[in-house]
Amino acid sequence: MSVLLPSGPAPRIAVREGFPGSDSLSKFDAILVLLPTTAKPDRRLPARAQWQSLAARDKNEHATVRATEFEAPRRALGVLGWCREESEPFEVLRVAGAVAQKLLLERPRVSRIAIVVQSAPRRRQAWQEALCAALLTH
Repeated sequence: MSVLLPSGPAPRIAVREGFPGSDSLSKFDAILVLLPTTAKPDRRLPARAQWQSLAARDKNEHATVRATEFEAPRRALGVLGWCREESEPFEVLRVAGAVAQKLLLERPRVSRIAIVVQSAPRRRQAWQEALCAALLTH
């Protein structure tokens, strides 16, 4: 067995269209949102006022990452990151790594993570894959 592979079971990944519902704060340990530097968090996110407040704290520049804790039974952590829409794949992976690092520094033992990507449809899958890869390598 390779020493680079985790010893536990492989993670289960479920892909769903749309945004997590309002009840998702009780289902997930964390919700990660990656969006272009020109965008604001979508109004369809659960606890939208808290996401909007997090985004309004300061200027949203490339590779900026912020976190907030939601008042819910699981006390889910929300992590918001911004990336330039035209970023090369390696740069997207670097930003995704910063988002994953922020999550895992604050919550080292998370198991249920929602990933939300608000990019152009042609880039959405690559950004989702970057976040998954970043989480698996941390």
